[in-house]
Amino acid sequence: MEFTKNHIVENNNKYIIFGQIKDICTVIFSKFEIDTIKLDLSTTQFDNEDYWTFEIDNKKINVICQKEHLKDNPKDKYITITEDSENYKNIILPYINNIYKANTKWIFDILNKKTEIDKILLNDTNFMIIKDKIWADNTKKNFYVLAIPRLDIKTIRDLRSKHIDILLQMRDSCIKIASEHNINDNELYFFFHYHPSFYHLHLHCCIINHPSLTSKYFRCKMLDTVLVNLKHKSNYYRDCNIKFEIPEKHIIAKLLSKDNC
Repeated sequence: MEFTKNHIVENNNKYIIFGQIKDICTVIFSKFEIDTIKLDLSTTQFDNEDYWTFEIDNKKINVICQKEHLKDNPKDKYITITEDSENYKNIILPYINNIYKANTKWIFDILNKKTEIDKILLNDTNFMIIKDKIWADNTKKNFYVLAIPRLDIKTIRDLRSKHIDILLQMRDSCIKIASEHNINDNELYFFFHYHPSFYHLHLHCCIINHPSLTSKYFRCKMLDTVLVNLKHKSNYYRDCNIKFEIPEKHIIAKLLSKDNC
């Protein structure tokens, strides 16, 4: 099984190498530069493992494979991490760019009306609102929609004050859709995830006591707070430190660990 290298980040005399194994996003952490590498993974159960340590020329490297970006598994041990703007720009953004095409394909297929047309609730020139897959029964208690701008925005880090109007438009359109299901605006949560499960900005709107809501409080960035911060400073999310929860063995956790930063 061969590792295909896409990108290298040098950080404090260590190298973080992005690439793929079996078309899965993979990151290698190494204390030495690797120009070409072929890993013998034939003895490893790839489908059941996502983290390995290997020896190459008596030098140790760590390999992480991530099949899904974020999956809320109750068995995972979660930790909190604070990401600053420099680590985002120099470490996390290259990782996002590496997985971006595969990570966002399904949402662009919906935006371009290639798939899942039945999920579309509003198709505006500036944004689309779709039913989240967990709102399958159309009941009030499970109300959950996503508002997706057509702008090139990966996460809240890309938001600026110029985006306030479209955020308000998306919020108001979600409220209108909710009202058609006898839900008042004071029964709704509006939030973004950081880090999100896919890297095209999307606003979550769900009923307050939705059964899928978890206790990952830092990961949810409430729309009202985002709007206040953008009004105060256009580049707020570009420059600020952001704290969030993440599985301890997730690639992002490894990228931002003290050993690699």
